[in-house]
Amino acid sequence: MDEWITFGKILKPVGMKGALKVVPLSDVPGRFTRLPSRAVSVRLSNGRFERCIVEEVRELHHTVILSFENVRTPQEAARFIAGELRISPCQVPRAPDGIYYHFELIGLTVYLEDGRYLGVLEEVLETKGNDVFIVRNGPEEHLIPALRSVVVGVDRSGGKMVVRPMPGMVNSNEM
Repeated sequence: MDEWITFGKILKPVGMKGALKVVPLSDVPGRFTRLPSRAVSVRLSNGRFERCIVEEVRELHHTVILSFENVRTPQEAARFIAGELRISPCQVPRAPDGIYYHFELIGLTVYLEDGRYLGVLEEVLETKGNDVFIVRNGPEEHLIPALRSVVVGVDRSGGKMVVRPMPGMVNSNEM
């Protein structure tokens, strides 16, 4: 089940009909209202998984209110508190060319343009200006700005990313 993508965190029941307040973990517009299938997997706080059918979705400012079929009271909804909404990778809408979801990049092997191994992309930091890729090779850590001028190639099927280092981005003594 680990290959599934988490796209929402359930906070608490809302109202008297078993609805749930969810924090979106996706910046895909309409992620909740345009689910390709109404079925989602919920990873409960105890680690178990439950398949649920989404019945209704209301998007608010920074949260979403959703209802599952067969959940009609706040007491029934309480078991979902701190749960994670997950979908399979095949339910994720295709990103436009040149745009990648974080889950598609994490785990890629990163190389410099000249072919030297830099490390594995382990994390993506979201910043106001641009994302930053954290690439680790043992104790070494490199911060790679997610800019078209730096990231010159991504081969998801080959598990590889090629970057053009900016001055100071990679210590030449490390290489």
